[in-house]
Amino acid sequence: MIETRKRYQKIVDKIKISMIKSGDKIWIKISPIVRKFFPTNLQFILNDECYNFEIYDINGIEAHKIYFKGVKCNPSFYIKSEKNNYRIDFGDNGIIANPISNINNINNHIKKNCNFKSSNSCCWAKAVYYTSRPEKTPFDEM
Repeated sequence: MIETRKRYQKIVDKIKISMIKSGDKIWIKISPIVRKFFPTNLQFILNDECYNFEIYDINGIEAHKIYFKGVKCNPSFYIKSEKNNYRIDFGDNGIIANPISNINNINNHIKKNCNFKSSNSCCWAKAVYYTSRPEKTPFDEM
């Protein structure tokens, strides 16, 4: 049986979000698309470990591309910037960006809505200017 790959893309506040879904596997790439924007972080909890990556650094300069490889999970990430906040949900039908306003306790929101378990999943960030290695499949297709 040949598995088909579904591809999805969404742009949210100068951030390109790409996803490939194939069966129970998911690949996600989050990239800054302009040189300068508001300081922006990506936050979530995977297997009880907190992740906090800069997409745009404290000075608003593009900082990292974030990569996520998951198995048997549909993650949700929290994107926080000075301009807007979003919960990004990844599922079988694509990428959904939910604007969030007036959160009293961001940490509780992340623990409740952006916390998932998947023992075969991993996430990493690569500095935008790190160019010594090409991206591996399927991230090179995004």
